[in-house]
Amino acid sequence: MNINHVVISVVLLLCTFIPLQEASASYESFELSTTAKIIVVGDIHGDYGEFEKLIRAAGIIDDQQNWQAGDTQLVSVGDLLDRGPDSRKVMDLFMRLEKQAADAGGAVHLVLGNHELMNLIRELDYVPTDEYKHYLNDESAAIRENYLQQYLSHANESNTEISQNSLLSTFNTEYPPGYFGHMQLFSTKGKYGRWLLSKPSILKINEVLFLHGGLSAKFPLTSLAQVNNESTKVIHDYMEAFEQLKLQGALSHHDDFFSRQEKIARRLQSAGADKHKSLYQSFLNLSQSFYLDGESQFWYRGSALCHPIFEEEILDRVLQHYKANQLVIGHTTTGSRVFESRMKGKVINTDTGLYRKYYQGNPMLLAINKDQLEQFDGNDWRPFEVDDGQYREMYQGHSYPEWEQLLTQASITKLELIGAGVTKSKKAYLEHNGLRFKAIFKTENIIPRTASNEKYRNTDSYKYEIAAYKIARHLGLNMIPPTVLRTIKSKQGSLQLWIDDTFNEKNRIENERYPSEHCVLSYQASLMNMFDILIFNEDRTQSNILYSEADWMMWMMWMIDHSRSFRTGKQAPKYLKAARLRHSLKIEQQLKNLDYRSLDKLTDGLLKRKQLKALLKRRDLLLKRWQNE
Repeated sequence: MNINHVVISVVLLLCTFIPLQEASASYESFELSTTAKIIVVGDIHGDYGEFEKLIRAAGIIDDQQNWQAGDTQLVSVGDLLDRGPDSRKVMDLFMRLEKQAADAGGAVHLVLGNHELMNLIRELDYVPTDEYKHYLNDESAAIRENYLQQYLSHANESNTEISQNSLLSTFNTEYPPGYFGHMQLFSTKGKYGRWLLSKPSILKINEVLFLHGGLSAKFPLTSLAQVNNESTKVIHDYMEAFEQLKLQGALSHHDDFFSRQEKIARRLQSAGADKHKSLYQSFLNLSQSFYLDGESQFWYRGSALCHPIFEEEILDRVLQHYKANQLVIGHTTTGSRVFESRMKGKVINTDTGLYRKYYQGNPMLLAINKDQLEQFDGNDWRPFEVDDGQYREMYQGHSYPEWEQLLTQASITKLELIGAGVTKSKKAYLEHNGLRFKAIFKTENIIPRTASNEKYRNTDSYKYEIAAYKIARHLGLNMIPPTVLRTIKSKQGSLQLWIDDTFNEKNRIENERYPSEHCVLSYQASLMNMFDILIFNEDRTQSNILYSEADWMMWMMWMIDHSRSFRTGKQAPKYLKAARLRHSLKIEQQLKNLDYRSLDKLTDGLLKRKQLKALLKRRDLLLKRWQNE
């Protein structure tokens, strides 16, 4: 017997479905208008101490934890719960402040996060064991004893040779004291279950949308009321169906979200005339709903992580539909552990890792006051400046143009060969005003006399490294490290910034490293394929696709080694002829804007006329591909 999956068949909760209007969130339109200040907090994750100290320092509450912010609108973008030690205290504070703020003409808003969702549907991997002790007084001895006897009975029926004492110890480990109190209070009729089910998953105040994760291409373009009511109904009905299936012995407390589906799918296959067949099908349908999907507003990270060349189109579509101009989210902890924005402030991420012990972050508040943005770090309010829209324009604190200048002006302190058998490429060590960094210096420039007759097949030139960088920058990819033309020791070549602490695509696959969002890699892979077709790069390998360890959360792809590009073939390289290229209006327009004169000026003598002409032919091929899709 697997002790971790003992099935308990005890009637603890009523399993009749409550009407939708009782489960629906308490707002009518989910679209609010106010002239008051809006203050936003990101993921709190059970850190009552830091959160209470933060809002007290900001003047939102007084020393007795009472509301004193008048008509201020306080918004949490979700994840009050899990990881930290005091999730219940955080919820209780929110529930109390809701009433006090309303009495003062203000409001406290909570939009549900994925951790609220997980607690409701009993995915409890992130609930600290110590958290259950806060629910001890809500767990009657009779209920716990009832579950224990069922547990022991099932073990005995399975003829286990484990002693009663061992079974008791295992039971208390799997169901810590307070577990069943927690289960009751997070049920559809429990104190916290009812409260959370009354909250929206998306809220609009003025022209700003607030939600937890992000807006995916699957997000429904209906009304905010419909989105919230549908998501609430899905969660509520899933909770009720799960309880019924546990009571029948079809599922266990410890079955995770996906194993639940697998178990019920198997039962449905062999259900025959089983009277529970409709319940099985209903549970599977609920499990596969958009609102429990990884691309729902609870889980999606693309708005925070994925390449804006594609992501901005998805975002704009939803913002325009809901007549909003900005999205405020949490869920994805910022790399800087302070507020970050993307796409010229269309997205603001407020998850700064408030729970310091786990995230090593910074408790912060964001204030939206008409068109003014401010940030509070526990001490002072300061203006918050949104980004300029230049994605990946920075590396280690310097912009790409700054790196170009550094690569041109810095002193070379050492040159060394790179690897066995590499005779032309060298690693350069540079220094400028105390800043030390590295670069790759290439001087290879092989262009046989017969090159033009062979579609430049045998060419290998450092000039192509610089041309590739300039074209990629022009298109807004910024996936090639800053590269300049430089003469070192009387030898002209390309000098490309060395990206520190990287692993390549081969390492990634071998070590089975994958990002949390599919789009993080798929978007970049599509851009890489498009770019390799454009410049006819036949030398793309798993070794020259890099990722920086420092950017592991963002999974920023770096493309290197383009010295064998810019062949004069009119079609795509053979290995890319069937490659699927994701369409982007932004890239399409950038490609359309390319002409011979602008391309010649951009590459500044690095490429021959025949190469430029061929590149434009391949550009036309790319545009035609998208037109035919």
